Amino acid sequence: MIENIRFEPGEEQNDPALAKQLAELGDVYCNDAFSVAHRAHASTEALARLLPACAGRLLAEELGALHAALSTPQRPVVAVVGGAKVSSKLDLLGNLVQWIKL
Repeated sequence: MIENIRFEPGEEQNDPALAKQLAELGDVYCNDAFSVAHRAHASTEALARLLPACAGRLLAEELGALHAALSTPQRPVVAVVGGAKVSSKLDLLGNLVQWIKL
């Protein structure tokens, strides 16, 4: 078990050497965390390239809910978007508006 990979040197830089070390600990990479699926970090993106990879049930459920909300939105549409970096949310909101054709 790894205590907190976020503080490991090379994690946020998507270090291939760190990903290789992590890959030696397992046989399959299963991501069940929607909140980090977009990050190009060693423990997510690089590791998924080294092992057979899949989405876990929780991640698949989140993706299914997102697909349903975007493909057949029920009106009125409300988006609650949180996070510390407002600048990254502006692009997201712009894409949502175009996607659901408000």
